[in-house]
Amino acid sequence: VGMSHTILLVQVGQGDANRIWCDCETVQLACDAVLKMYEEYLKKTYPDIQNIQYSVDDLFAYLDQVGDVSCLVHDHADNKYTPRDTAWIKEKIFKNLKKSAA
Repeated sequence: VGMSHTILLVQVGQGDANRIWCDCETVQLACDAVLKMYEEYLKKTYPDIQNIQYSVDDLFAYLDQVGDVSCLVHDHADNKYTPRDTAWIKEKIFKNLKKSAA
């Protein structure tokens, strides 16, 4: 799954203008895109703070309040895209952060 093409889908509010999608070569890059999206949100929310620190719990709370965060992950065996929900994305982000911290 790690090297599978992934399409990240985010609905941050009502209406088509609030839909964001990101075409990523891997699941890891999709996770990175979610982190970047959260960090951009923090920069806009707290423009006067230079170094913003956050926890995984902060990130996950943000994902829960955003609306819909999901992705489509290419399955090489079946040559189709499998939908994945926010809980799956959180699990992948947590594993990636844990791996990079080790």
